[in-house]
Amino acid sequence: MNGVNIQRSPVGSKSANSSPLGWRRAPTTVAWVAALSIVACSSETLDSAAAPANVRNLDCATADARSRVLAVRTESDPVSRTSSLARALECLGSDDSTVLASVVRDPYSFLGPTEMLLLVDRWASLDPEAATQWAAAGADVSYRGAATQLAARQWALVDPTAVVDRYGVANDDVSKGLIPGWFASGQPGLEEFVLGLGAGEEGQRAISLYLRESVRSRPAPELMRWAESVDTSRPVKLAIYRQLGSELAMVDPEAAVAWCDRHCAGPYGRAIRTLVAKRWVETDPHAVMDWIAEMDLSDGEERAREARQAARAAFRAWIRKDKQAALEWSRSIPEPELEAAWAEPIITMHIAVVSWNDPGEALAWAERVRDPGERELSYITIARRWRSIDPQAAEGWLETSPLNEEARAKALEYPEGYRGARVDEKTVAADSGTDDPLQDEVR
Repeated sequence: MNGVNIQRSPVGSKSANSSPLGWRRAPTTVAWVAALSIVACSSETLDSAAAPANVRNLDCATADARSRVLAVRTESDPVSRTSSLARALECLGSDDSTVLASVVRDPYSFLGPTEMLLLVDRWASLDPEAATQWAAAGADVSYRGAATQLAARQWALVDPTAVVDRYGVANDDVSKGLIPGWFASGQPGLEEFVLGLGAGEEGQRAISLYLRESVRSRPAPELMRWAESVDTSRPVKLAIYRQLGSELAMVDPEAAVAWCDRHCAGPYGRAIRTLVAKRWVETDPHAVMDWIAEMDLSDGEERAREARQAARAAFRAWIRKDKQAALEWSRSIPEPELEAAWAEPIITMHIAVVSWNDPGEALAWAERVRDPGERELSYITIARRWRSIDPQAAEGWLETSPLNEEARAKALEYPEGYRGARVDEKTVAADSGTDDPLQDEVR
C-alpha cells in the first residue's frame, strides 16, 4: 500500500520525539498540564514584572500566607492568575499545610480547578494523607479525579504501603497516583504488589500503570526479558504481554512491533496486535495500517481474524481522532486490497460513517461487502439513515433495491432505542473474542 513510512529508531531506544508523549498519559487533566507549564515558566523564565502588583509586592517574610494565596483571585487572566499562585506557593513552608488546607476546603475561596490542583499538589507535598483523603471525598467533581491522583502520588512517594492500607486498589484515581508514586519512590515491593493483584480489572489496571512507568525508564529489551521470565499465573502473564505491547506502542512503536513479532502468534499473543494498533494509531495512523496490511495471512482463519480485529480497532480510533483523514485514507485503498481479510472492517466502518451524509457513496461501498448477510445489514442501515435525511428518496431506492421483502420491512422499521447503530456491530460481536476475559484493554 501507499502509506507514510515512519523513521524508526532501534528497538529499545527512545526517539527525540518520545518525551512529549509522557504528558499525554500523565494521570491529570489538561488544565493541570497547562498549570505545570505555567509554574515552570513562573519560576524560570518570567520576569518579576510579569506578576501582578498585589502578588509581586508581597514579602514572603512578612505577608500572611493565606493572603498571599488568596491575592490571586483578583487576577482575571487565567495565565496570570496561575503564574501568581505559583509565585505565592513558593513562599509557603512546611508549617503552612494548615493554611493550604483551609484555603482548599473554603467553599468561598472562589478559585478555579487549575488553581485548586496546584494547591492540592502543594498541600499533599506537606501533608499527603490529609490531602488525599480530602481530594478523594471532598473535592469538586470537576477536578476530583486529578486532585486524588496528585495527592495519592505525593503520599506514595513517602509511604506507599500506607496508601494501600487506607484505600487498597478499589479507587481508580488513587491507584493512578499510587503506582506512579511508588515507582518514583524507588521503595521495594511494587512489582510483587502489582503481580499479586491478579488479572481482574484492578490487577490489569495496576499492570498497565506499572508498565507505563517502566517503559519511560527501562530499555525495551530489558522489559521484554522481564515479561518473558516473570513467574506468575497464565492470566497475569497474558495481561503483562498485552499491556507491554500497548504501552510500548505509545513511546517506542518499533519495539512494540518487535514484541508482536516475537509473541503475537504464540500462546500469550492474543490481542497484542490489536492493542499495539489502537495505541500506535494515535501517533502514526498510516504506518499502523500499512503494518496490518502487510500481515502474512497464509496461516489460516485465526490469522485473518487477528488482522480484522487490529484493523477495526485502529481505524475506529483514527476516525475518532481525525475522521476526514481516516476517510481519505480508506478511499485511497487500491481496489484489489479491499478484498483482503483485514479490509473487511474498514469497509463496514467506512459505510457506517458516510451513510449519514452521503448514502450514494455508502451504497457504492456496500457492493464491496463480500458476505451476503453483512451486505444486507449494510443496506438496511444505509436505508434507515437515508430515511432520516430524505425519506422519499430512500423509500424510492428500497423499491428497486436488492433487498428481499423481509429486509425491506426491516429497513422501514426503527427498533426501540435506535440511534443509527453502527454497521459493523454484527461483525464486532462475531469477532470480539468475548470468551476471553482479558480481551478488553484496561482504561
